[in-house]
Amino acid sequence: RLAPDLVVATSAPRSERAALEAAGALGLPSACLVDLFAGDEIAWTGQLGFADRVCVLNEAVRQRFVQAGRAPGDVVVTGNPAFDSCAAPVARQAGEALRRQRGWPPGRTILFASAPEPREHPFRPGVLGDEQLPARTWQALQALARSQPLCRLVLRLHPSEATSPPAWAEGAELAGQDIALDAVINAVDLVVVLVSTVAVQAHLAGCRVLQVGGALFEDAAPFVEYGLADERVEVGALGDAAWRWLSAPPAAPVQSAGGAAQAVVAQLQ
Repeated sequence: RLAPDLVVATSAPRSERAALEAAGALGLPSACLVDLFAGDEIAWTGQLGFADRVCVLNEAVRQRFVQAGRAPGDVVVTGNPAFDSCAAPVARQAGEALRRQRGWPPGRTILFASAPEPREHPFRPGVLGDEQLPARTWQALQALARSQPLCRLVLRLHPSEATSPPAWAEGAELAGQDIALDAVINAVDLVVVLVSTVAVQAHLAGCRVLQVGGALFEDAAPFVEYGLADERVEVGALGDAAWRWLSAPPAAPVQSAGGAAQAVVAQLQ
């Protein structure tokens, strides 16, 4: 009815999938944007003929699509366009300004990007989570800061935690939701996550990233496997690992001019 010239959609399973399948049936050019790892949606996005181009996060994700049967020319590494701003010069400048404003020491500032742990998996009855994992992660970082006084700890609560902060966050130095995340990740040296996609954004900004294992949704956040975190550690080893990575040479920001997904879409028009 709309007769568009081009259809662009994400890899979501309902209306977006329907739109791309309809485009194929009508012979309309189309592009599918895959935000992260295509954990579940590769079942349909990985099929030949589903969208003319599939835009993916990095080469590891692209290889996954090729192994699933997609023609290599169909799958293009563009990054996630929502994250293009992470490594932009304006974000780096904002990060430098924030570091100066807060007095965060270069080479010694750690951000914990928290995420709540549910009591039970919502789709797997009987699979239980460790609700205390975020608290234990923060406590491990506090122990490091006590042993290495030059360290500075900063906490970024998940949006669902920020409205009612957990008790373990009392007294923490916060990088709240009122501060742009692009600035925060460009102002710190090491980011610790459970399953937060802040890991991806921090990696793109050139930050070291540690993932604490044991989260209920860890299988949906394989950051180390896809080259987006430096190491996966158990919470008991977090302090030693964090100090080791702080003492390592800084990572280089991922070189990206941005706009790659837009360029792929423009070629289809």
